[in-house]
Amino acid sequence: MQEGDSVLMPAQVFTQDAKIKELFRKAIQAKVESTRAQMMDNIDEALPSWVSWAFKPIASAGYDLIRFRDNVVGSIGETKAAAALRLILPSECIVVNDMVLEVDVDEFIQVDHVVIAPSGVFLVETKAWQGAFLCNKGTWRRKQGNSWVRCKSPTAQNRRHRDLFVRWARREIADLPAGDWVYPLILFTAASWLKVNNGEMPVFDSCPSLAWHIRKESAGTALTGGVRKRIVDSILSAKPIDRSLNTEAAPQKDAAVSKTGLVSRPAVTPETLRGSRQGTLPKAFKEPTVAGGRTPTRGRASEKRAHRPPMAPGKQGPARPLTTETSAPVSHPPSVQEGKTRQGRHYVRIRGNREEAEGVRKEYAARGLQPEELKADRREPGVWFFYVK
Repeated sequence: MQEGDSVLMPAQVFTQDAKIKELFRKAIQAKVESTRAQMMDNIDEALPSWVSWAFKPIASAGYDLIRFRDNVVGSIGETKAAAALRLILPSECIVVNDMVLEVDVDEFIQVDHVVIAPSGVFLVETKAWQGAFLCNKGTWRRKQGNSWVRCKSPTAQNRRHRDLFVRWARREIADLPAGDWVYPLILFTAASWLKVNNGEMPVFDSCPSLAWHIRKESAGTALTGGVRKRIVDSILSAKPIDRSLNTEAAPQKDAAVSKTGLVSRPAVTPETLRGSRQGTLPKAFKEPTVAGGRTPTRGRASEKRAHRPPMAPGKQGPARPLTTETSAPVSHPPSVQEGKTRQGRHYVRIRGNREEAEGVRKEYAARGLQPEELKADRREPGVWFFYVK
């Protein structure tokens, strides 16, 4: 082979495993159905009942039709882009087509093409929109008759993809470089006219122009061969977040890995957390069970003390009635559950109100741990969770 012949070597192309993609498809479909149900609920709230019964089937059919049309037309443009990237990019570049990741629970990103090059990672968002489009400082408009009307912003969409991909990569992949090394790009494959003024990311109107741009920018040293391989391996092995995070663990069982890969731990209370040592996990998470599913003697003794009947007057304090007509309702501490996802992320799940959940999160922070933002469980009201770094 003579010098310069390597230019003809195509880029390497990968896709996520079909079984993994099916898991993502089911998770995304569940979210779509939830969104559709929410849309139907909004119709019920906004319209009288005698109108909503007729409008809901039309709205649902329109929702499905728009999604089907976008998926079919978009797939044609994505196929052309994939071919151009494979043929034009050098062999040092790796292309992953139709990448799907779940960064947080029900927080998905789906990127049409991901190019991992020595200079960084390029995220390509492909749009098969037809018509004339104008972008001015991030505001997108579409020609409709003689007017320009605002439309969905692919810039904002791909900016979100970049931010979430960086968050996912920092969490899942070791030894990533500092600074900016993820670059979002937009490709229009069916627009009749396109103009972008002061755009925050490059926009292209043909597959070859996009591929040649990436080829020109691909040379660099930001990502070593080892880092590029780890990025590709992490993308190809990524799976949806385990949904068993939304189920209660058996309170008398020790931490154990389930068949789904989720680590479930016994429920504890903030009082348990306060009794733990600074910077260590609470003892309730560490004490094993004994044969037969019984808890250790120390745990059973403390349970007996917690349910000891009230003492008689004159002993160690006045007797307190267990329940009376006028007594205030008993305040139960929130139920706290700790575990790990299949990806190894440490989470804490709380059943209670937001103030109680936030109090648990602060307890973790006070012990020198690094709890992330508190979030509500979208599938189960009254349940909150946060991840611990």
